[in-house]
Formats: sequence, structure tokens, C-alpha cells
Amino acid sequence: KIKKGDVSAGPITISSLKEQTRGGQQVRFDLVIENKGGGEVYNPSASCEELDEEMFRLSNTNKVKLEIVNPVNVKCDFKDKEPENFGIVELKTGKATVSCWMDVNEEPYADRLSLKLDYLYRDDTSTNVRIFEKN
Repeated sequence: KIKKGDVSAGPITISSLKEQTRGGQQVRFDLVIENKGGGEVYNPSASCEELDEEMFRLSNTNKVKLEIVNPVNVKCDFKDKEPENFGIVELKTGKATVSCWMDVNEEPYADRLSLKLDYLYRDDTSTNVRIFEKN
């Protein structure tokens, strides 16, 4: 269960976590990752200079790197590779659901889920500026 203070205040956040057991030997959980800010998110492997190129920017938009730090034996279903504890998640319509699982040998099993989200983020703001001429 996600409680207040469990999630950082960044614009990209885990907004939901649902857990279920698969028999007595496996735990599955679905994470919903969501852009709660007003800006754009980009693949963390991109550079700001590369994002100035439109084709590169479009292919790296809405991409977040997810890494499960603890428990270490968690595997997640990433669309672009074999199940592992880290990978790139694409946020379609501002969010995505990632399914993860782990084998457990003991019942009941309890552990704290720790993960990292890595991304580049750009948010624009503007204001009117009045420039006075000095006489």
C-alpha cells in the first residue's frame, strides 16, 4: 500500500500499486507510473542538445527508466526486452502500467519495495517583461 511520504514529490510518480499472489510461490504487482506535472518527460539517456533535433526528441518523448532496487529478485515486463529489474517504460497518455513479479519461498512474505525513476523533464513558463529606455 502506498502511504503519504512513500513517494517523492517529483512530477513523474507512482500513482498506484496493486499486489496479488499467484499460488503460494509468486507475488505479482502492477505499478502505475504517471506524469503529474505540466511538462514533458524524456528518456534519461538523451542529452539536451539531442532533444533539439525533432526526430530524436519525438522518439525519446514520454520515456522513463524504472529500476527496482529492492527486493533484488523482482522481474518486470518491459516491452523492449526480456524481463529484468530495470528498463524503459513509455508513458502513453501520460501514464503506464508495469507488471512485475517475484518468486517467494516463504509464507507470509513481507519486504519494502524500493525503486528508482530516472528521466529528463522540461517545463516551460513565460512572463511579460517591460523594458524601459534610459534617457
